[in-house]
Amino acid sequence: RGSHTRFKVRVHTSFIFRMLTEVLVSSSFLITILIFLKVRKDEKKGKETRKRRMSFTSANMAMGCMPEKAKLSDPIINILITFENPPKEDDLIPLVETLFEYDRLSQVPKGRPGFTDWRLESVGDIDPKRMIRSVNVVCETKEEWAEVIQQQHVERSSIRKEDLPWWEFLLLINDRDNDHVLLCRFDHSITDGLSIGKVFTRIMKRMDGSEISTLVPKSMVSNKTKSDEKRLEMLLKLPKAILDVSTSPLGKYDDGTHFSKNLVGKDVVDRGGLLDLLIFEPVPIDFIKEMKNKAGVSLNDILLTVWSHAILDFCEHHECPVIKNMGERLQCRALMTYGFPNISLDKAEAVKNGWVPLSLNLNVGIRDILKKLKCINTQTTKLKNSPLARVQLYLQNAILPYVPVALNRKTVYGVYSRHSMICTNVPGPQERVCIAHQPVKSCMFFVPFIHPVLSMLSYNGQIHITFTANKSAIQNVELLPKFYMKALLTLGNKLDVDIPPAIAKLVNGGE
Repeated sequence: RGSHTRFKVRVHTSFIFRMLTEVLVSSSFLITILIFLKVRKDEKKGKETRKRRMSFTSANMAMGCMPEKAKLSDPIINILITFENPPKEDDLIPLVETLFEYDRLSQVPKGRPGFTDWRLESVGDIDPKRMIRSVNVVCETKEEWAEVIQQQHVERSSIRKEDLPWWEFLLLINDRDNDHVLLCRFDHSITDGLSIGKVFTRIMKRMDGSEISTLVPKSMVSNKTKSDEKRLEMLLKLPKAILDVSTSPLGKYDDGTHFSKNLVGKDVVDRGGLLDLLIFEPVPIDFIKEMKNKAGVSLNDILLTVWSHAILDFCEHHECPVIKNMGERLQCRALMTYGFPNISLDKAEAVKNGWVPLSLNLNVGIRDILKKLKCINTQTTKLKNSPLARVQLYLQNAILPYVPVALNRKTVYGVYSRHSMICTNVPGPQERVCIAHQPVKSCMFFVPFIHPVLSMLSYNGQIHITFTANKSAIQNVELLPKFYMKALLTLGNKLDVDIPPAIAKLVNGGE
């Protein structure tokens, strides 16, 4: 009789498991069909219908996407543009007027706290001068610049007003007459990096005065002429992608290394402390391209591998026991911001928030840098050939708006708290340009967030890198740029390419 009871239990358990599996698979295929129908519907419906309200991605950042205990400040994209001679405020006014042509840059988001129904509303005519501020500073080194910019961010951590669009131009005039900075600040709820680059082509000129059509490489623009085989392949991968996205807030937490021990964990942490902004020495893009071509990988693969090796050296420098114990099994991941270029010329649609965070294991524990490069390339190639990014964008805009706000914030925090950092790379002008009648010397950006953010932007033959983190989160975080340059040298030597003298000099302590 007892054996018969156990048999019934096993039968019921097996039946329930089979039913749950069938429900999950059926749901995945149902959502797959809904995504297909939604895409087809979006292609047919008019633009007026699509611009009724802000997307959930934008609304979520406007209302606050993290639990209140996290004390997350307003997400602001800060673009640092340096000049040898500062532009005049009067020369910035036409730039403001050009940006006002776009709905999201001339209107004000309106909504209620705790609700995702946010819309853009006109506030009438705006004096362009109200969007410009000037501050006199004293700076000589990049460390001093970082400190000044950090202070400006602390003093004005929010640019949200009831009667002005959520962005501003802050002109930092250096009394030492040693470089000047135009800090362009955009609330992330109204735009993303690719959209900013798109509208900036309207306010910048080549040195000969000609216009710049786009900053987005052709490789980033989606291919409209995919073969039937490719479409079928992506369709078959949809159920797996849906499952991966749905379970991402429930995965394993990253291992707590010296780099990440204060960044990962299930408990909401108060990270409202002071920002630490690090500005790296620029890296020649030809050097990165030479390594890319030698290894047969992408430019991003090279940059990520170097960063991963910098974290490894940084942790070993601090004798991190977790690195030693875990070895190659160590899990240290970054959320990569994957952007969808928007080719629309409609002023109502040209600026948007079309991006998703994708998880990537940095393989920090691998000591062999060439093996590390191969592992990262395998992952990025898989992501490029997967519908994961599009599935995630659809689900976060179509499903999450109907999830209670508290659960939604917990879900978002669940994803970020399982990862060690965020990494973003935005294409910039590949040649020198002028803004407000002044040649631009350098261009970079940073986005303060609850997690550390590595930001990379290419400009005029160089890659400009910044890193932001909470001062209390990573001990001796100021050493990371040094280890990054050391890792560049290591990979360059392994691939047998010529090392730029500037990088060799930095690594060797000026020798």
